[in-house]
Amino acid sequence: MALKAQAITYDFFVASVIFLVLIIYLFIQWYRIEVGMYEDVIKKKMFSEAFKVSEIVLREGLPKYWEPQTVREIGLSNNNQINKTKLNYLTSMGYSKFEALANLKFFTNISIEKLGGEKIFEFGPPVSLIPKELIKVERVGILKGKPVKIIVYTWRV
Repeated sequence: MALKAQAITYDFFVASVIFLVLIIYLFIQWYRIEVGMYEDVIKKKMFSEAFKVSEIVLREGLPKYWEPQTVREIGLSNNNQINKTKLNYLTSMGYSKFEALANLKFFTNISIEKLGGEKIFEFGPPVSLIPKELIKVERVGILKGKPVKIIVYTWRV
């Protein structure tokens, strides 16, 4: 009597299913890690941009006493104090020109407040109601001889 071998056995079928489940699980885990790393990179870029904007508030820019028509590099301070005239120029030139000069990739809002919380100056679009990510950088500066809090929000939707 001749014995015939089966081409596909029950053991082979079970092993194939386990192998496919394991491969799918590994792909799902890899995707989760990849997305997490991407989100971390975006957060670091946003923080870097928020810090860069806060530095803009504290530096002089080029030329030192620029006007909206002559500005090459934006800066809002002179002699280690925030310059009120430059804040007015910033408002008059608008967010789109500021965005281009500062090479911004994310939405940015600058607020200057007295240390008690009273808002003195605000520039940029209002913080979105539902930002996907929101970064806040706080610095201290001097305006008209008094200390003020500089708050920079950077977000993406």
